[in-house]
Amino acid sequence: MISFCFGNFVCALLIYLHSISLPIASNLPCSTTSSAISSEIQIRIEICLPLLSALYPSRMEGVILWPSMIFGSGLKKKSDIMMLRTGMSEERYKLRTIRWVGQVLERLWAERHSLRRCGGRLSLGPKRTRGCYQE
Repeated sequence: MISFCFGNFVCALLIYLHSISLPIASNLPCSTTSSAISSEIQIRIEICLPLLSALYPSRMEGVILWPSMIFGSGLKKKSDIMMLRTGMSEERYKLRTIRWVGQVLERLWAERHSLRRCGGRLSLGPKRTRGCYQE
């Protein structure tokens, strides 16, 4: 169990470090760097997310909050979101911090979903129409 936990921290750290370089890479003329970083993040999520979710009904659930935030903030697929949601709902000790992390992730996912629905455009001084911001 400790090795699963350690592996999740390593994966979360690598995802975090890769995501830091994403804004830098997206400003480069060649977008292959940005897409390579994004695919590397997605591969790490696909490998480690099942292990992370399996740790929730255990004594390690309070320790894995940081990896949960990192993984959760990078999730794009609905199936991955459901996997983490399900894992977090099976918590054994009902810790308040786990509920808070779940609430933060739910807000992030809802915001991301509304941005996709609106075409991903937000501007300063926006005019709101049908739940979407328009210039």
